[in-house]
Amino acid sequence: MDRDQIFEIVRQKGPILPVQLSREINQNVLIASAILGELVSAGKIKFSYTKLGGSPLYYVDGQEPKLQQLYSQLHDTEKKIYDLLKEKKILRDKQLEPAFRVALRNIRDFAIPLEINMNDTTEIFWRWYLISNEDIKPFIHNLLESEEEGKKKIEKEAIKKEILTKQEAKTPLENIPSKPIEKPIPEAELRERLRQELLKELREELRKEIMMQRPEINKTEQKKLEKERKKKEIDESDPLLLRTKKYCQQKNIKILSYEIIIKKKEIDLLISVPSAVGNISYYCKTKNKKKITDNDLSNAFLKGSQKKMPVLFLATGNLLKKTQEKLDKEFRGISFKNITNN
Repeated sequence: MDRDQIFEIVRQKGPILPVQLSREINQNVLIASAILGELVSAGKIKFSYTKLGGSPLYYVDGQEPKLQQLYSQLHDTEKKIYDLLKEKKILRDKQLEPAFRVALRNIRDFAIPLEINMNDTTEIFWRWYLISNEDIKPFIHNLLESEEEGKKKIEKEAIKKEILTKQEAKTPLENIPSKPIEKPIPEAELRERLRQELLKELREELRKEIMMQRPEINKTEQKKLEKERKKKEIDESDPLLLRTKKYCQQKNIKILSYEIIIKKKEIDLLISVPSAVGNISYYCKTKNKKKITDNDLSNAFLKGSQKKMPVLFLATGNLLKKTQEKLDKEFRGISFKNITNN
């Protein structure tokens, strides 16, 4: 049975497990897995990161909604954040508890990371996998507006409390002026003046904060397009590229494409890695850096998630101790290799 016939079986019956395909083609599971791996490497089908009975599901474009059958395979915390993301459609990473932030990085089939420029800093948002980047924009705006309204409400309550406190406060006898005021201002008028001044200050602060926190989604998209238009020329003599090629050649890894991000320091690659079930496509990050940090792994993890690929991180240096401890917890799916001696 040729590969086109296998593809047609996946298209008709996917998402499908290797054991299910083996029954369809009357072959053993290893052969079925190897054929599916070849189709994945060719870009014809995809596979789930969440496993069912120890194996991923294989599927074609358009079958993504059926991946929700994997819900029962998630841990309790992953189920909670899955339910919340499905309901809200968008979540802001920094607003979540640490356990939920880790869980989102583990359910890559359902949570898609977005990098959005907010007030000259890049923030991570997570969108529900069945909604597009274009359709998610109104949800992002609503999320940010809701947060701003919450801050506004808290500020108003604080001002109200401060006004009531000042109204209830009594002037100590020792502070009473010896000279009587000729034309005293009525207490009601004083309270109104104070209220107006406080509200004026609040409106100005809120205006500044809103102007500073407007999401710059279009600006981010423009930067990405500009980056694509201005791809850097590839320098075949780059020492980091030569070292990376040497490592890949020793490990029988095929380089599909690459881009030098910073000469002699950083490279992005798409590679094909041999395995027991066939060649698997990986996103690869290579860095010439003595100490690899959480931020280095996080950026590579996000790019791998966006491409729906496992990640191979190659470096001339080593991981920081605290980063090494997080590798198998927060950054599952990343393989780290030192290429100093290669």
